[in-house]
Amino acid sequence: MNQLKEIKDGSEKTFTEVYNQYHVKLYRFFYKKTKSDEFATELVQIVFIKLWNFKHTLSDTISFDAQLFNIARTCLIDYLRKESKRKDKLVGLQKYADLNFTNQPDLSFETVDYFNNMIQSLPPARKKIFVLSRLQGLTYKEIAENLSISVNTVEDHMTKAIRQIKKITSYIL
Repeated sequence: MNQLKEIKDGSEKTFTEVYNQYHVKLYRFFYKKTKSDEFATELVQIVFIKLWNFKHTLSDTISFDAQLFNIARTCLIDYLRKESKRKDKLVGLQKYADLNFTNQPDLSFETVDYFNNMIQSLPPARKKIFVLSRLQGLTYKEIAENLSISVNTVEDHMTKAIRQIKKITSYIL
């Protein structure tokens, strides 16, 4: 309880001692749940930032361990929710790569913006064919006639464009 009082009073020395005492335990807790060194390390830092920023709200009647791991549990839940939303959004983007975008009014601004950035990363010929197909709704035959290329070339470019977009989103997942 002495550490608790000193942290509430703003003692940086005691805070450093508490960090040294608990950071390995918290890291193991987070690593076990996330299976990621990067996320576990980040979550430990978030816990200690929250501990310091909200030190005035710590209770004198509840053990310090319980309060610290309650903060950790809350941070983990927030992290898992954000990851779930991010993964859902990216999986949706992968699915949209296969769809015709001409009739997709329900897409959010962020999704459209992100998808447009992915389209811009395509090589010029592939980007042009992808835009004609998915955004303007032309058939492969119409695109081939319009660009004076074979339908097989259009199919090849579309396959590669979709594969590249899926690959980009899978890196983020």
